[in-house]
Amino acid sequence: MRLLKSLLLAVAILAGTAVAHADECVDWFSDSKLKANSPGCALACKILKVDMSTFTCHDRCDDFCKPLNCKHDKFWEGKIKLGRPASWELTSEQPGVWTDSERELISSFLDSLPDQLKSINLTGFYRMKKSVE
Repeated sequence: MRLLKSLLLAVAILAGTAVAHADECVDWFSDSKLKANSPGCALACKILKVDMSTFTCHDRCDDFCKPLNCKHDKFWEGKIKLGRPASWELTSEQPGVWTDSERELISSFLDSLPDQLKSINLTGFYRMKKSVE
């Protein structure tokens, strides 16, 4: 369990500010109704209106607008799951649904991790609506 917590901390540190602003930017892009694989997506994304919580989101337009049909590492792809883990102790937390852009973003990040991390016994990555802690 300690190794898993260390891994998750390392993932958060490696992701930097993109993780800190992930939800705001993902929501911002989803609300725009732009399609990741549509022509002109990156340009249209870069001129979308922003506010104080989304002003850095333009920096991620290239990531959001990558075609969704690119091939990702099947090992990690199978780890992005719906629902909640079977042993989830916080029963009041409700599972969330991954959007296409969130799946693409986390898949791209996981593809960049070293293969040595695949040896860790990890059931998967789950999306919750809001943490109670």
